[in-house]
Amino acid sequence: MTEDRLAGVPPVAARITTSFPREYLINPSPRLRGEVRRGASHCLDSPSRPPPQAREVKNRIFQTFPRRDHCADGFTLVELLIVVAIIAILATIAYPSYREHLQKTRRADCEGAMLEMAGALERHYTENNTYAGFQLGTGKDFVDQCPRDPNESATYNLTLPTANASNFTIKAAPTGAQTGDRCGTLTLDESLAKGIESAASGVTAKDCW
Repeated sequence: MTEDRLAGVPPVAARITTSFPREYLINPSPRLRGEVRRGASHCLDSPSRPPPQAREVKNRIFQTFPRRDHCADGFTLVELLIVVAIIAILATIAYPSYREHLQKTRRADCEGAMLEMAGALERHYTENNTYAGFQLGTGKDFVDQCPRDPNESATYNLTLPTANASNFTIKAAPTGAQTGDRCGTLTLDESLAKGIESAASGVTAKDCW
């Protein structure tokens, strides 16, 4: 604050005014300067301990010219790295479980379709006295994929490698999104015996059906 700005201001008032940030008092109003003078007049007898009136003037000045916080809100780099690390850990734990849940759901859906296909084969046998001649494909005796809707992407391919006068074997080989399923190929025969082929080590039919 320049000297001309403090011209005519009592020494105590000068000490009060110079204790504030410069930008607060560059262009003080006459009313404000009057309040500073009146407040300072009570401090002349005891400049080291200003009376309540002087403190009131100081409070008014702060209320008139509030301090501004120039700190911008936001994230620090360390906070951002911590969040990224937490997300990575959660993804590492959750994604395999989520993927296994989806595979289990698709597997159960195809197992239901295989049981329906076995029922269709039995009806074919009742009409023809043989399982032979049963055809798979769109518009035929039964669809050749799971899910059964041909407009959806196949997760299992259905085949009928064995279909004779007295026996049949249905197989469902994983494909598409189901590729790599630990249960491998699902099998079902005329006695409704459930099995698996090319499964992961230690996996049994009971684990998959």
